[in-house]
Amino acid sequence: MSSSSSSSFGGGQSSWGNHRHARRRGRPIQYRSRVPCASDGAARASSHSHSHSLFARAKVIGGVCARGMGTAQAAASAVALGASAYGGTYHARPRSRRAPQPGPFQNPDRVCTDAIMATTVGAYALQILSGQALTALGAKVNASIAAGQMWRLVTPIALHGGLSHLLVNMYSLNSIGPMMEATFGREQFMAVYLGAGVAGNYASYRFCPSTSVGASGAIFGLAGALAVYLQRHKRYLGERADMQLQSLGTALAVNTMFGLTSRRIDNWGHGGGLVGGALLAYLNGPNLKLENDVDARAGKSSMRRRKLVNRPVLQSAIDSVRRFWEDDDDAWAD
Repeated sequence: MSSSSSSSFGGGQSSWGNHRHARRRGRPIQYRSRVPCASDGAARASSHSHSHSLFARAKVIGGVCARGMGTAQAAASAVALGASAYGGTYHARPRSRRAPQPGPFQNPDRVCTDAIMATTVGAYALQILSGQALTALGAKVNASIAAGQMWRLVTPIALHGGLSHLLVNMYSLNSIGPMMEATFGREQFMAVYLGAGVAGNYASYRFCPSTSVGASGAIFGLAGALAVYLQRHKRYLGERADMQLQSLGTALAVNTMFGLTSRRIDNWGHGGGLVGGALLAYLNGPNLKLENDVDARAGKSSMRRRKLVNRPVLQSAIDSVRRFWEDDDDAWAD
């Protein structure tokens, strides 16, 4: 227990003694709360405008602080991101005021993460019950993919080679998944996870002849997407983005070094997933820009009011092409 905590408890005991004497003298007892209530911050946050809520969403990643790498086995998994924990100051609340913890599929920030974990664990149970027949049907086998079984670029994401392999990957997914889902949104989170998994399996198909299974490539893709998000929004996230990028770089470096020392690790799958996730985040991930707000009554922009607007690169390019063709059609009509 820290010194600050012990001094608080000591202060509480001395205050109770004063209250006891005050009760004897007939004076009214005044209680002073020492624990800040989290609802105060929630009340202030609820009064913010929509632009402020966007900015708060942009700072979700900024509240994450790295605490270092875990075991070597965790590092060998899909970027041992369980080593990252949420930072900031935590104030304990009285047990009577503690809100009930949401169960599976009840937390809106991790619905997709819970669904992926449940599906993956269920698939592993079917692998065991089927006597590895499911593994043979869905693993990444180069000859089978070349013969036209393209589903093998997707199905290995849900399959695993053993219990330890499953646990390490689910630990990593549980660490980074909810954070990424809350920041990217459910649709983009699923697009990055599945797209990176397919990219990793395709890279493994092209450059690794061994049969492989696992969600590591997809989780590496989440790490790549996180790196793109942090780098893109450093102006808003500040030093916390630099800290998380350094932690992410360390995790990737340790993973790469450990992967090069083991023949059982599909480094091509990891690398392909990392690049695929980063590319998807760059093209269609959150791209918040501070723009002038438009006064609807005056019909002109105001330099005083500014807001964060999400402008994904791919969507902006599509909008530009659409505007070009619309202008071109108008010119032909004239």
